[in-house]
Amino acid sequence: MCNFRLAPLADLVENLAEDRVSSILSSYSCPINAEIEDFLRNKAVDFSNASIARTYLLFEESNMALAGFFTIAPKSLILRNISPLSKTLAKN
Repeated sequence: MCNFRLAPLADLVENLAEDRVSSILSSYSCPINAEIEDFLRNKAVDFSNASIARTYLLFEESNMALAGFFTIAPKSLILRNISPLSKTLAKN
């Protein structure tokens, strides 16, 4: 059974050299969806630094290989001067 360790990308950026973080992120591969690789390699650090999204990396404990990741992005919606709010708009 594999054990995993979760690490916030922001912690890696804060504690490791930029080239080391880049190397870790470049080691991840997703042959099914190139956009996922592109996000992790080219946008995740910028999104984290700008507080647009938080990315968490999942490492296998046995060899500390990057096994996966997920990103959480808060979505805010500010509605002004909309009255009354339709049920359809309220759901979205």
